[in-house]
Amino acid sequence: MVSPYASQHQVVHFISNDEVRRQTNQLLLMEIIQAWRLTPFGHIARMDYNVDAKQILTSSPSVYCKRPSGRPQMTWVKTAQNDLDSHGLSWTDAIVLAKNRPLWRLLATSGATHL
Repeated sequence: MVSPYASQHQVVHFISNDEVRRQTNQLLLMEIIQAWRLTPFGHIARMDYNVDAKQILTSSPSVYCKRPSGRPQMTWVKTAQNDLDSHGLSWTDAIVLAKNRPLWRLLATSGATHL
């Protein structure tokens, strides 16, 4: 494709985002965001059971629990579950894996797609 601003002898080449990511070994933005979301999951999973955040993480949600009108239906717990599902991890497996901090950090920062 020739740019209207280029002289007759200049040709402008466009490179797709996928090609740039491949050449620079960059992760997809979604993988980076998932790593940011999985990091606090590991932190909470390593907390003592008496902490409220840990109890929320390990308790089973009520089937009849409904959010108030006007609130988003997607909660942090549901988002974390979707992130774990995309990496092939169950909720309980992720809690067990998070106990091993170096392994969890590797899993979260690598996007878990390279393991």
